[in-house]
Amino acid sequence: MSHSFEDIFWRDLGAEEMRFLRENGFYVSFEGGEVIFRKGERCVGVFLVISGEVDLFDLNGGGQDILVRTLSPGMVLGEMGTFGARPCEYTARSKTPVQLFKLERDALESLASHNPRAAGQVFVNVVKITTKG
Repeated sequence: MSHSFEDIFWRDLGAEEMRFLRENGFYVSFEGGEVIFRKGERCVGVFLVISGEVDLFDLNGGGQDILVRTLSPGMVLGEMGTFGARPCEYTARSKTPVQLFKLERDALESLASHNPRAAGQVFVNVVKITTKG
């Protein structure tokens, strides 16, 4: 079942903020098995899974991938590194063909400078998503 990003990111936002995010966010698609980002890279955005599944991997002591979690529609990834301005904690790889909605860090920072309340609400919405899963 696909989830509309309006149901999640846009919760409790006004029309102006929703328009800003729609204009500054975009959809990206990956085939199964493609790397979305790698552990240690600079996190550049928050991704909402619209359809498909994404596996998150960590590395064991021998440098081999260990599956940590599989994300499904309505879940987010990249939020910890993006909001915390730190490197990605895991490698994200599409398990199946996947469609994601991406909000880049620059767009979030721009929103924060123009409308701190809206940026704060987006942050709260992402926290709600991550804590329910």
